[in-house]
Amino acid sequence: MAIEIVIFSLIVMGLVYLTFRRRREKQITYIKNYKFPKKAGVKIKDVYPHLNDKDVSIVFDALRDYFYICNISCLDPKSYGLDLN
Repeated sequence: MAIEIVIFSLIVMGLVYLTFRRRREKQITYIKNYKFPKKAGVKIKDVYPHLNDKDVSIVFDALRDYFYICNISCLDPKSYGLDLN
């Protein structure tokens, strides 16, 4: 009887682990493939007029890295503090 409970518990824990792992992989894929809206680039250029298109692209790459770090560190998305709308 006890061995069945242990086996069942291990199976459930394995399924939970796989579910969270797949979810994390989907989130990382989404972050890597996300296309920032053009309006965000315009806002960045308005605030920092000395930046050219290449610099704005670097900013977006850094922002993507930041989101990746937040994802792996399990920070709350509301704490990102960004409003690109």
